[in-house]
Amino acid sequence: MKKISVILLCFSLLLLCSCVSNEPNESITEASQADESIETSEEASENTKLLLWKQTMTNQTGSTVHTITYEYNEKGQAAVIKTVYGDSTTLLYCAYDEYGNTVEEITKDQNGKFLSHHVYEKDAEGELLNWKGLDANGNTKFENKFRYERDSLGRITATYHNDILESSIVYEEDGGYTFTGAATGSYSKYDAEGKVFESGEEGAYLTEHKYENGLLTEVKTVWEDSAMPISLVTFRYENGLQIEKTTYSDGEVTEKLLTEYNESGLVTKETTENALGIAIRIQEYEYKEFPVE
Repeated sequence: MKKISVILLCFSLLLLCSCVSNEPNESITEASQADESIETSEEASENTKLLLWKQTMTNQTGSTVHTITYEYNEKGQAAVIKTVYGDSTTLLYCAYDEYGNTVEEITKDQNGKFLSHHVYEKDAEGELLNWKGLDANGNTKFENKFRYERDSLGRITATYHNDILESSIVYEEDGGYTFTGAATGSYSKYDAEGKVFESGEEGAYLTEHKYENGLLTEVKTVWEDSAMPISLVTFRYENGLQIEKTTYSDGEVTEKLLTEYNESGLVTKETTENALGIAIRIQEYEYKEFPVE
């Protein structure tokens, strides 16, 4: 149910948000998901936890694009996320409910000037019920409501955004299920382990996912009426960790992502290379031990 929840939430947010890869707001948006994506290690001492402290992105010339640093509360949840992009600095303040769900996000600039305020209402399973945007005075600027239909087993079968059907899920006897977006008809099919093996849009494209030993090794997208691939992405692993992701177009490499890890298995560096093998973007990750309850 957790994976389904993430799918439904992401689908909902994609309808309401758009991000550009190297713009300041995109850095903030990435950071706002920190409570779900922060990497940790259980090798830290009993009263501390090794948590992501700093992200630094540099470009092809070695210049810093942006840096993101994190401060945590006593439960190890990202409480303040600072993004520095050129001469602009933003601070994102996050609050959580008893289940660990993000319930409030306030963004300010380096001078304390109000930028945005979002409030989220979620149920015990983390399903988004209400999403409000507030102005500096606490007045509602926008509001989005979500509700869900469930089967006799409590599984979500449909989600509605402001009373409009947004997506549906059909379950198979073997435990697999199919997720379908109501607006576009795009779908994703999952096996009993929750791994997507096929996705697409009727009358348009088809994407197939291949696995070996439980690890994703290939994602191929083709036009529905042609075997010619639109794109092909392959993955390579060492000791169960993804170290290489290669994207092809028309049979030629267009981009390659190389990932490095520390002895704890945490990502320390991601290097994106272009078709010529030149590093065009480097993302580095630093970790520190923070006190936790």
